[in-house]
Amino acid sequence: MNGLDTHFAYRDIIEIVEEIGDKIDIIVVPKVNRAEDIYFVETLLGQIESYKKIERPIGIEALIETALGCVNIKEIVASSTRLEGVVYGPGDYAASVQMPMESIGEMDANDALYPGHRWHYVMHALVSAARAFEKRVVDGPFAGIKNADGLLQACKVGRAMGFDGKWCIHPNQVETVNQTFVPSEKDMQWAKLVLDEYEAALKQGKGAISVKGKMIDVASLRMCRATVEKARLAGLLND
Repeated sequence: MNGLDTHFAYRDIIEIVEEIGDKIDIIVVPKVNRAEDIYFVETLLGQIESYKKIERPIGIEALIETALGCVNIKEIVASSTRLEGVVYGPGDYAASVQMPMESIGEMDANDALYPGHRWHYVMHALVSAARAFEKRVVDGPFAGIKNADGLLQACKVGRAMGFDGKWCIHPNQVETVNQTFVPSEKDMQWAKLVLDEYEAALKQGKGAISVKGKMIDVASLRMCRATVEKARLAGLLND
């Protein structure tokens, strides 16, 4: 849909949802700046669903791509049970905060000048807020459709920072994104080993364990469970 700062937005929602609302899983709302933006979309969706007798509620994903959206991220992610996730929009965000970016999502000479990751603050803010309210969080697009090495590096950074995935804008990006964000066989084997060892330790009345010389605590278990769940959602494990 078009942004809420345009006169097209409400017609986009009404016309599309009234016609095929029963076939829609989720609506991505661009340039979400405040919780009220989500309230508006949520209210309109609820009215249309009631009118058209659509039984399954349509979810919302918020595209965060402005300075205002970044500073209001906590209120945005807490605004609605319909909100399923947030997406980082690097290009418009860069323009919003007046940070130069030659190509959306790609590193350039400006990044080489900065002693760190220039976009760490906004990316970490989105991940932290999303996790606090158990929402999905997705990294934004990478415009260099022929820059395979750059895409791979961007995916690795996104995964390291806690993102669930990354938007693709070209078919040739799909494989790299999937291979990076879907747990590897090594990751799955480690996670299952830790969880199995922990269950065995519980049956023996042990409160703490180590696996292959590594201390396992509650945080370790949470990360392993998250790995297994991601693998299950990707169809790599049976339910």
